[in-house]
Amino acid sequence: KLKAAGLASVFLQFDGVTDDVYRRLRGADLAAEKMDAIFRCDEAGLGVVLVPMIVPGINDDQLGDILTVGIQASPTVRGIHFQPVSYFGRRPVLPKNSDRITLPEILAGLETQSGGKVRADDFSPPGCENALCSFHGRFFISEAGGLKPIVALPIADAGCPPESADVGARRTISSVARQWGPVRKNGISDADVLGQDQPSRLQQAGETSSCCGSTGNVSDGSVSLNIDSFLEMARSKSISISAMAFQDVWNLDLERLRDCCIHVMSPDGRLIPFCAYNLTGSEHHPVYRTWSEH
Repeated sequence: KLKAAGLASVFLQFDGVTDDVYRRLRGADLAAEKMDAIFRCDEAGLGVVLVPMIVPGINDDQLGDILTVGIQASPTVRGIHFQPVSYFGRRPVLPKNSDRITLPEILAGLETQSGGKVRADDFSPPGCENALCSFHGRFFISEAGGLKPIVALPIADAGCPPESADVGARRTISSVARQWGPVRKNGISDADVLGQDQPSRLQQAGETSSCCGSTGNVSDGSVSLNIDSFLEMARSKSISISAMAFQDVWNLDLERLRDCCIHVMSPDGRLIPFCAYNLTGSEHHPVYRTWSEH
């Protein structure tokens, strides 16, 4: 039904790989049901992004296990988007520092628990919001299940005219749809892209582009790839790993808030930064939303 309705990608809450995590965070044994949901999305041709909420002492030791599930379920799983726990709604006790986990701690945990399969310096800060708000990285998946960071090296044309907001928005939406949408069942293999007589693993790649569109080939120093073949390979044999630290009323950072690039328009026409718009006090009263909106 979701596929027929036009959905292309599912953001799936995926807090861990064992039932004890779900019992503590969601109140039910859901591990098998989560895996079944991924299987059903695969059957229906829907892309999946795993979205784990990470809470210290509950599932911060399963970062590597979640990564393994994402790799094994690729290309149905298109990405993993970690979210450090934030506190909203009724909260009778002030959250302590030990109740929180930071983005650097998640990066360190991913590196350690993956056995170095990913490293902290494989990831980049955001290009839009404050550098302390999120991180992201994209990786090729090898036949053996290893990960190789994708490093894009675009070359911009200084003569390009400024891009209008609506064009930029459409380009961003299109990029997200390509990255997180489903991969066709008959996706091409490494050998199809590189040729039977070439190495099966792409070691390093850069893309030459202009403001009027991508041009030329992509090369790793020994193999030249047609750009269309490279993009198809990037879709069918890659995974994105990212995280975003949402703020709550107890850890609000005004500097981060001023740099926010995701806003919600209120009924009176104000643009409210996303994190501020969702703030609630300890009695579940929204700070910016009206009760009618809530």
